[in-house]
Amino acid sequence: MKSLELKALKMNDNFPLIISLNGKVEWELDDNKDIVDSHLVGRDDARCTFSTISQIMLYPSSDKAKIRSTLNYFFNVCDESLSPQCMWKTDDCDYMSLFLEYHIYSEFEFDKNVEKMINMFPELLHSENVLLDIPKDKKIKNLVYMIEVAYPVTWTIDFIEDDNLCGMKFNSIKLKSHDGVSLLVRTDKDNVLYDYVVEVITKDGNHAYGCGDDLNVALATFNEYVESSSC
Repeated sequence: MKSLELKALKMNDNFPLIISLNGKVEWELDDNKDIVDSHLVGRDDARCTFSTISQIMLYPSSDKAKIRSTLNYFFNVCDESLSPQCMWKTDDCDYMSLFLEYHIYSEFEFDKNVEKMINMFPELLHSENVLLDIPKDKKIKNLVYMIEVAYPVTWTIDFIEDDNLCGMKFNSIKLKSHDGVSLLVRTDKDNVLYDYVVEVITKDGNHAYGCGDDLNVALATFNEYVESSSC
């Protein structure tokens, strides 16, 4: 099922696109409850601590076309309910993350996308980009629980500008608005919650950022853009 559609992309600086393969990790603690060791566990393990298996950065100055094709592809396959989210920041800027999470009922499709990412970026398997110890009897691709593609908030990215997705019609209700930033809730024809969207009006036009179905994430994203617009 098609999730999101990238409408427009403008890379306004040379901050990198960050591609990560994430896995499940079990932590071992000593008597003082300090972490002394960690190791990767299988996708279906009940434990749910996540860590980055491997990660690379792709800079606009190196390959704008590949960044564009990667975002076009990953917007199309990522989990709409999880993407994009404002997940983390570097010393330079904040990042929005697109996620594709493993589910046992869609294991075949997920594996295809893991293979696709590795084929696009074989350097994900290079030792200098692998951040965790890989068991000798395992392959990285079989340990990936989540794919993450993160882009700088400084880039101009537009997606799903209308309220029609996969033939579904949505009602939009504005919950909050301040300094050109609005928080909307989208519901289906039966008024059942579908997702939250933060819309930002700038001199370059209107930009929409999906926040999934978590109100706390939506409010945090809304507040962050309000603070940014006030600077």
